[in-house]
Amino acid sequence: MGNTCYMNSVLQVLINCVGKISNKYLAHSAPSAEIPTDFGAQFKNLIHYTQNPGKYSVDPDGLKPGQENGVRPALLKSIVGKGHPEFSSTRQQDAHEYLLHIISILEKEERKTPSLACSDDLCFEVEDRIQCNASQKVLYKSRKDYCLSLPIPLDKASNFAAAQAWETRKSELEAAGEKIKAEDYVKYKVSLMDCFATFSAAEIIQDFLSPATNQKGTASKTTGLKTFPNYLMLQARRFTLTANWQPKKLDVLLDVPEEIDLEHLRSSGLKPGEVELPAGPTEAPLEPDPTIVESLMGMGFGFEACRKAAYHTKNAGPEQAMEWIFGHMDDPDLNSPLVIEPPKTASSEPTVSQDDVQMLCAMGFTPKQATKALKKCDNNLERAADWIFSHADELDQDEPESSPSTAPSLPDGSGRYRLRAFISHMGSSTACGHYVCHIRDKEGRWVLYNDEKVALSVTPPKDMAYMYLYERM
Repeated sequence: MGNTCYMNSVLQVLINCVGKISNKYLAHSAPSAEIPTDFGAQFKNLIHYTQNPGKYSVDPDGLKPGQENGVRPALLKSIVGKGHPEFSSTRQQDAHEYLLHIISILEKEERKTPSLACSDDLCFEVEDRIQCNASQKVLYKSRKDYCLSLPIPLDKASNFAAAQAWETRKSELEAAGEKIKAEDYVKYKVSLMDCFATFSAAEIIQDFLSPATNQKGTASKTTGLKTFPNYLMLQARRFTLTANWQPKKLDVLLDVPEEIDLEHLRSSGLKPGEVELPAGPTEAPLEPDPTIVESLMGMGFGFEACRKAAYHTKNAGPEQAMEWIFGHMDDPDLNSPLVIEPPKTASSEPTVSQDDVQMLCAMGFTPKQATKALKKCDNNLERAADWIFSHADELDQDEPESSPSTAPSLPDGSGRYRLRAFISHMGSSTACGHYVCHIRDKEGRWVLYNDEKVALSVTPPKDMAYMYLYERM
């Protein structure tokens, strides 16, 4: 089956912790002819296996020669990975991305069989509050999510000075070719609550085109939670990029409390005394950077082609713009006048990038299918590519008309939670290493799940985890 530790860790947490998922799928039945290819049937089998461990696994000391221990859900892996360029492979994958992929499949099953509805236990609404600093008027935007991604503020580390000094010392030792002792390492120590504070901290938006003043200025943006799910999944952003765009894993110790109260993050929309921003543009139209245009024209390209290259690469730079031109040399309208898309409005549906549509069309999809995928994924090209492969049977279906009044409401309740499980990654990047998970059982003991090995954990390493699952108290 290849690398499946990421799959094991995510599925163990979902099956053993989110009871609604297990209960719904254990009651599922599929025609016998469809069982080998039916996600619900295979997922039900896996749930049955995990809930009857003594029947399908034995003590390692009692294994007979050639006997396998545990269960290897090859059919389920094949169904989940079908059509997906990464999850259909045997390579190591990111547990966070796999979680979101599994949830997208659960949602798809729910649309086919409403009785399987269970993903809402993890679903919540995030709400952004944007305040125009000139008019003081506000705009609220909300979106659904299943995993709250938290930044790790190294500058908030309780031992920031010591960790910074070690970083300098480590660089000196590496440059000198000296061996670094493991006991000499100094890791940043950051509180999980500081991660929440950074997530919700005010952010200044530059060049904000205010619908109230019709002028560019600044706006302040804060983010909160509009609803609190029954189970809150968190991702600690341990993986980042260096200044040289090289992936790097943050070697940080997180102070993770057993219980948390997030009521201070609750966002309830427009408040008394606040004035809502009128509908209108909130982003100024993008204009091609004259410096980039001039640089490309110096290479012999036409004026309109240079303007298009700068515009469609969002003024990223001459090199990116030149690559765009080389990739569109055969376009019949390359030198026709540039048409600048109208700016987004506060109430309008986000427009999709025609370049992103063309990239998806190059994979063999129609413009209508590509547009649908981009809209489903908030114009994120990478997520849209994943979505389009995992929802092939939905690409040509018309979107049902819906309104906020008829849309099902998400679970909501107290923002007080208790830690139920966490997933850890051992290694330097998501492309390698190993995943394990720890789950608190009914007796309050922490249990380690390491592929087919299961054991009690006396000192669970909460401070090194990558993802955390909290259960509402």
